[in-house]
Amino acid sequence: MYGFGYNVATKDYEIIRIATVYRTNGAYYCTRSCIYSLRYDRWRRIKSLNYEVPNGQKGVLVNGSLHWMVSTQCSTARTASYNTLIAFDFTTEKFREVRREDYDLDGLVSTNLAALDEKLCTVNNYHTHARLWVMKEYGVMDHNG
Repeated sequence: MYGFGYNVATKDYEIIRIATVYRTNGAYYCTRSCIYSLRYDRWRRIKSLNYEVPNGQKGVLVNGSLHWMVSTQCSTARTASYNTLIAFDFTTEKFREVRREDYDLDGLVSTNLAALDEKLCTVNNYHTHARLWVMKEYGVMDHNG
C-alpha cells in the first residue's frame, strides 16, 4: 500500500509504503513501513504498525494525513476484517487510530473511505443498503443517513 503527501515541517514531498508480511501458511506475521523523501532521494524505515493492511487500498488524504481502513484481528489475509480507521500524519511521521462512528456490523459487507468537500467520510455497504458518515469536524463523526 502506498500514499503520497507533503511534510510541512521538512518542506518535502514523501511517499509512504506499508507492506503486510504473511507466513507461508497465510497467517499474519508483521507490517513494515517506509518513507521515501523526494528531497533526499532515499527510503528509510519508520516504526511499524500493529495492524494488517489490505493490499492495493488507496489512502484518503484529509487534514494533512492519509487514512486507511485496517484490521486489528490479524489472522490470515482471507479472514481479516478491515474495520479500524488509521491515519498517517506526514508532519509528525506517525500513525494513529482515528475515532469513527458507531455502526451496525450485522450485514456489513464492506467499508470504503472517501473525501467529501475535504471532509473524511466512510460508506458502510450492507446487503440491502448503504450508510454514509461524514466527519464534519476532524475526529468527530456525524451520521448523514
